[in-house]
Amino acid sequence: MRLLQAEENDKKEIFSLYREAVGSEGCTWSEDYPNEEIMEDDLKRGALFCLKDEKGEIIGAVSLDEDEAVDALANWSFRKENGCRAVEIARLVIREKYRNRKLAGKMLGGLLEWLKQAHYEAAYFLVAQKNERAQKAYKDLAFINKGEAELFGEKWFCFEKELGEDGL
Repeated sequence: MRLLQAEENDKKEIFSLYREAVGSEGCTWSEDYPNEEIMEDDLKRGALFCLKDEKGEIIGAVSLDEDEAVDALANWSFRKENGCRAVEIARLVIREKYRNRKLAGKMLGGLLEWLKQAHYEAAYFLVAQKNERAQKAYKDLAFINKGEAELFGEKWFCFEKELGEDGL
């Protein structure tokens, strides 16, 4: 399996993963989020990644987001306004038939390595408090829980990770 930056011809398959996840355990997504406009923006910014198997099937997807509301949360140790090169990880999804196989962790590990090579200093994300499976995956990758936040009508845990020499 390989983590790759998504390409134009991956859009339909990634969008089907988004729709498939709606209503699954712990998922806060709806028919309106994430939408095609968000996916297009992620793709144009080079911020959409997919995990593909040896046959080229997309198993999962994840994005790097630019969301001022999330960036502004007081929970983060790494502040962009202080010159830190930090990024939010968002919209992680694994195809239903591949869930519970630690593939989210594998995909995140690849993304963290990509971020480190791209000279990012830290990564952070929100995980729904009701999404226990996701919380475990992030803790297994040594993300640190930096507290709670309420945003977008949901309650979240705020996780972050330093990507320095010892950060991976």
